[in-house]
Amino acid sequence: MEQLLLRYVGTERHKRKVGTAGWEVVDELVDIPAIQAQRNPPSSKTAIRNPLVSSLQGRNRYGCYKGTQIPLNPGICHNVTKLSSLKTDHELRTSQIVTYEEYLPLRLALLEKEKQATRARDGLSAERRQLPLVEVATPYKFTAVDAAGDHKEVTLLDLFNGRPQLIVYHFMFDPDWDAGCSSCSLFADHIPPLEHLNSHSTSFAAVSRAPIEKIEGYKKRMGWTFPWVSSNGTSFNYDFHVTQDESVAPVQYNFKDKAQLEQRGQAFFARGEQPGHSVFVLGGDQSGIGEPGKAYHSYSAYARGGEHLIGTLGWLDMTPLGRLDGINGVPGLGYKRHDEYTDDDLKGIVAKIGA
Repeated sequence: MEQLLLRYVGTERHKRKVGTAGWEVVDELVDIPAIQAQRNPPSSKTAIRNPLVSSLQGRNRYGCYKGTQIPLNPGICHNVTKLSSLKTDHELRTSQIVTYEEYLPLRLALLEKEKQATRARDGLSAERRQLPLVEVATPYKFTAVDAAGDHKEVTLLDLFNGRPQLIVYHFMFDPDWDAGCSSCSLFADHIPPLEHLNSHSTSFAAVSRAPIEKIEGYKKRMGWTFPWVSSNGTSFNYDFHVTQDESVAPVQYNFKDKAQLEQRGQAFFARGEQPGHSVFVLGGDQSGIGEPGKAYHSYSAYARGGEHLIGTLGWLDMTPLGRLDGINGVPGLGYKRHDEYTDDDLKGIVAKIGA
């Protein structure tokens, strides 16, 4: 099938800003700075419908997913298949019914790619473990709740709970919100029984800026039992770049400053609460590195950097329909809090394999 590079230039609701609607052919898969300078990019959480969306090939660096209803930003180019060369819905579906003899070589070819990806992932994990450590000089103090339900002050060192490693999930929960972020809640639903981590010398805690009363109420509502503390009144979230407020600290998210984020059409990452996770090591004999009584930062990841930890996405990636991103209109990753689904929601999204 013939391949073209097309730039999406907007639906009618963007017409006043970009001058037209639809697609036009371009030569390179690049941002169009002139158009982006005229407009504030729509939120990545907003789906824009277009009949060519389902023809997107693969996933490019702007967040395009194959065969799904996805967010598209006017002024950004996408690699798509020419509309006239697309098969009809019926042809797509019937062409996917084959004999086992026809299926097997295709599956074996994919298996080799899967093995390559596994080996690449193993290599990345080895490189991650070799990163140097940075001392955490600030004596952060968080608010927690003890077994009796009383508030208590805990330090970053306390969160290690006697183990040499600590993973912190930066849970998006603004002090003014009544509930935690729904996408972070999806992530939290996949936090494993901590016995598994603890038995491998690792502690876990979630940290949010919301006051501890709100955290405890929401935690109870969702049925979670993992440690979750409040960083309210501290610089922790700003220092680890998961709360963006220029009046407090320079904007930096996913190792990019505000100008770089805006240039990439990611201005939505330059304000408010953002997701991420960080890894810390306790110095001393247990870890065999650093000084006793000191904490060291080894790693942080942001944006899609924690996506592989969300098991639901991995399960759906194995299916023909995939993640069905952006179809149901639910903001963020497209999942409600687990106690918010209705009976109609649980019937599933109307979608056809091959459509």
